[in-house]
Amino acid sequence: AEQQREIDRLSRFFEVDPFPITFYSFESATDLFRAQGYQQHPLMHVFPTGGKVDEGDNVYSGNDKDIYTHEIVHLFVRKRFDSAPYLLNEGVATLLGGSVEKDYAWHRATMARYLNEHPDLNLFAHINTYEQELIDGETSVPYMIGALLCERILRSHGKAGLLQALGGGADVWKAAEPFGITRENMDAEIRRTAAQPAFAIP
Repeated sequence: AEQQREIDRLSRFFEVDPFPITFYSFESATDLFRAQGYQQHPLMHVFPTGGKVDEGDNVYSGNDKDIYTHEIVHLFVRKRFDSAPYLLNEGVATLLGGSVEKDYAWHRATMARYLNEHPDLNLFAHINTYEQELIDGETSVPYMIGALLCERILRSHGKAGLLQALGGGADVWKAAEPFGITRENMDAEIRRTAAQPAFAIP
């Protein structure tokens, strides 16, 4: 029932009608990948929980529960857009669905603290969403960079702006440029956004 409420919320946000989703629940991320035939996988032992989706609108949840909203967001992004930048795709999934069973507000606070502790960190060097760069073993730096970029666009241009950016093609810089975000100012924009009070997601 909780997952259905989240699906209804995402349906309204993305302006996409609900669609059938098949949900598979596994005890852990390791169990998930083993059930799919992997002996080893880069994500197999990184997180205590994990998830993935496939082209058939199937969700594979490695948290021993019947809810994994982060992965559901990816399905809605794919339904709405032909192509979305990887950084913004993972960002909006974290923004709207959290990550590793923690909500966005929790990860945002962790990231804000980390940025304060590392004023010289070059964020541009940490935008590869396939790299497992974690704060305290739980908060993904690349995912949070993407989430803060999504929040920045949402704050300045509303939901319509964020949907436009997500539909702006695979190149994140072309997608973000209409909103005043460039390679050169990305670091400053993210730090400025993280320093602001928490934002109520529509």
